[in-house]
Amino acid sequence: MKKIKGKLTRIFQYSEALLAVLFCCILSAESKIWLHPDTGLNLYQFLDKHGYGFYENHTVVTEDDYVLSLLRIPRGKNESGRTNAPKPVALLVHGILSTPKDLLVKGDDSIGFSLAEAGFDVFLMSCRGNRYSLAHRKFSIDSLPYWNFSWHEVAYYDIPANMDYIAKLTGQSNVSFLGHSQGGTAFVVLAATRPEYRARITSAQLFAPVVYMDRCRIPFFRMAVEIQEQIEDIFRDLQLNKVVLPYNPALLPLVIRLCHRDSPYLNLCVSLTGILGPDPEQIDVSKITVLATEYPAGGSFKAVMHYLQVAKTGIFRQYNYRTRNAKMYNQPNPPMYNLSAINDVPVYVWYGMNDYFCGPSDFKRLISEIPSAIGKQVAYPRWNHIDFIYARNASDIVYKETIRIMKKYTKIHPHGLLLAKELLISLEVMSSLRVVVIFVLFCANVFSEAIWLDPDTGLNLYEFIDRHGYSYENHTITTDDGYILTTVRIPQGKNESSDSNTTKPVALLLHGIWSNPKDLITKGDESIGFLLAEKGYDVFLMASRGNTYSLGHTNLSSDSVAYWNFSWHEVGYYDIPANMDYIQNLTGLTNVSFVGHSQGGTAFVVFAATRPEYRTRVTVANLFAPVVYMDYCQLPFFDVLKEYEEELDDAFADLGLNKGILTSNPIYLQLAVLFCHRDSAAIDVCVELFGDLAGPDPNQLNTSMITVMASTDPAGGAFKQVIHYLQVARTSEFRKYDYRDNNELAYNQTEPPYYDLADIDDVSIYIWYGANDYFSGALDYTRLISEIPSATAMLVEDSLWNHIDFAFAIDAKSYVYDEAISLFNTYNGL
Repeated sequence: MKKIKGKLTRIFQYSEALLAVLFCCILSAESKIWLHPDTGLNLYQFLDKHGYGFYENHTVVTEDDYVLSLLRIPRGKNESGRTNAPKPVALLVHGILSTPKDLLVKGDDSIGFSLAEAGFDVFLMSCRGNRYSLAHRKFSIDSLPYWNFSWHEVAYYDIPANMDYIAKLTGQSNVSFLGHSQGGTAFVVLAATRPEYRARITSAQLFAPVVYMDRCRIPFFRMAVEIQEQIEDIFRDLQLNKVVLPYNPALLPLVIRLCHRDSPYLNLCVSLTGILGPDPEQIDVSKITVLATEYPAGGSFKAVMHYLQVAKTGIFRQYNYRTRNAKMYNQPNPPMYNLSAINDVPVYVWYGMNDYFCGPSDFKRLISEIPSAIGKQVAYPRWNHIDFIYARNASDIVYKETIRIMKKYTKIHPHGLLLAKELLISLEVMSSLRVVVIFVLFCANVFSEAIWLDPDTGLNLYEFIDRHGYSYENHTITTDDGYILTTVRIPQGKNESSDSNTTKPVALLLHGIWSNPKDLITKGDESIGFLLAEKGYDVFLMASRGNTYSLGHTNLSSDSVAYWNFSWHEVGYYDIPANMDYIQNLTGLTNVSFVGHSQGGTAFVVFAATRPEYRTRVTVANLFAPVVYMDYCQLPFFDVLKEYEEELDDAFADLGLNKGILTSNPIYLQLAVLFCHRDSAAIDVCVELFGDLAGPDPNQLNTSMITVMASTDPAGGAFKQVIHYLQVARTSEFRKYDYRDNNELAYNQTEPPYYDLADIDDVSIYIWYGANDYFSGALDYTRLISEIPSATAMLVEDSLWNHIDFAFAIDAKSYVYDEAISLFNTYNGL
């Protein structure tokens, strides 16, 4: 131990002399070299040069007396400074050894400047110990007490102090948060320990947040982890437990000489950046000298020790003072950070597959432990830890999507008032487009080569059931309000005798909007419908009103506006009870076990809240991605649509277009066959389209089945159903349809009545959801679950599971159906 201490002492004594010698050698070897114009600029000079000289520099004092610098970029480069319109606040926090400039260093393509140009009021925070935040009211920065902090204090004191200061300055209590590396670590600590501040975060974007480090591949890291306590003791004894890698201007000339664009040592410099994960294609070599202008910028020794402690134990907890834990925490071990409490703020965890700080499994573990976390794996395979701030293509690969998500949780919309007009113009030209499509399809059929199609392509519901070997019955049901519905019964398994008189439990299945009953059996032998039949259930596949198979009415034509005057409220209030009564008369069984997907789940929640006399006849319900709350919907243009829901409603009503939308049309199948067959050159585009509309999950999409899905989908829905969803999304309140001026007439009150979810306490409801659902986010589902007393959460253990995976995913049986059927069996005594 003494020998190690002696060596460390000599290293620190001679390090400054070595730097001085290197500096002299560099000067003596001076020659003309090209340098990037940003080389040598500090944070403020950098802002001036890039046209943001109107920045503001603020001073923030924390509760524990650290004096921090906070930089504000209040607007875009070419934006007038005279506007008084409040803007959403974006608070950005850098990583360890870094500075706020690293969030701007890419210039116009940086995340900081991009947010300012996108309409955010941008605040760049300097954490304690950073070269821009080296002050304290009591301690000198040369003293040990000053450096007695970890990233815990950055989270517990620095971020709240900045949020409070921003609230007083702008009047905005909420912020959108973005943190890189240790900035992400600090956010997780803040969210776990300061719930009063967590509630003021609109959304959080965490770029490579360092929490778990079980798969860290940094050189010598494992060794450092193993001897962390010895390192801590030695540095304490030598009083070196202060700053790590502080800012030193002597380093820049060395980097300039070795790492300038034309240096013979440039490849060595690029290789050194690979310590954090090799990705030479994303390194702009001309900017290495810009990055080194202020890097490293200092961090506390204690912060490094804290990371090593977490890595050693695999437990994310407060600092381990060892023998002093009892004094610090009143317990022998440090308290763990309660990540399960982070369930009320959307946290997007971005990570790369080539990050040497933390491996993909480390990030996935973090995502799994935060209920409201959403994993965002970067598609680029070599993406590393520092690519989030330095990569050439960071804007296209990460920032644009990041800003889109941040806007989603704020009120920034791109020219939304034009939307209604654009939709109407689109409708006017739609008939012309159909002619073009027909012509294209004609040419394709004439000139195309033979292509392979799944044998189920082109089959309707009844042909599909026949082909898969099941007997079925087709039943017609009339609702109390005159709609004539079709329900298909599959009374037994494929190889089961029809002579059996055994009474079976009934399973009633309901599809989603624009869907049809076939979607619940499309996966063939591994579909939920056929599996239930094989497991001993009497299966009824219900087709809701407005569907291809349920377009009848006792008085109204399906071409009339009056026919389509329904929402999913009527599906819940009329269609489900009518089916239950019919099934009872047919089978003699009062009770049913229910499965609903998407709008099928919405309708069930309405049904359960409004028809208690029928609710008590439901044995158990499995709801797959029930769309109720949509605060965190990620569908394209959804935010604009919900914002202008009333204008859309009025415009479509004026034109008499408020009827059926996306009704059945053979053109959909022809397009799918032409462009989306298994071997099509455009198959990747088709897969991406599914991802845009449901949540990207290419591994679960069987591309050969796309033409099968398109054989009967989309199958129609009412315009009023869509408007009702938009109303719920806009108000964030689950209530009946808003007739606005006609609410008094419809409800005898000015506002629509709420659905009383608290009343649903006498039927077991299992709510299944995926973390990658673009219709409703994880927080939407957890909110719904919290409001229904008898609901149980069933999060699918696949981080990419999306909205349509419940009906179509390759592994739906193993991930969902087997357990769902097991639950049915438990409640039905099978």
